[in-house]
Amino acid sequence: MLWTCWVAGDVCTQEDVDCGAIILQEAVKVVPGDTELTLCERVKLAEHRVFPQALELLASGAVTLDDRGKVLWHRQ
Repeated sequence: MLWTCWVAGDVCTQEDVDCGAIILQEAVKVVPGDTELTLCERVKLAEHRVFPQALELLASGAVTLDDRGKVLWHRQ
């Protein structure tokens, strides 16, 4: 079994879309027999879980970005 984020990222990311600061990540399991399509679908499901959580962190002020785009975590 292989657990990885970057392998899925290499297959399923778009340079002009997936280029911002990383606030949250979720590991996506790569399983034997995966195709680019099946892996990308699994990545998309993970994105749908994590994206609202990242937006909430930004909206609540728990996370901000500095002028260089670096993620800053704030204790509440």
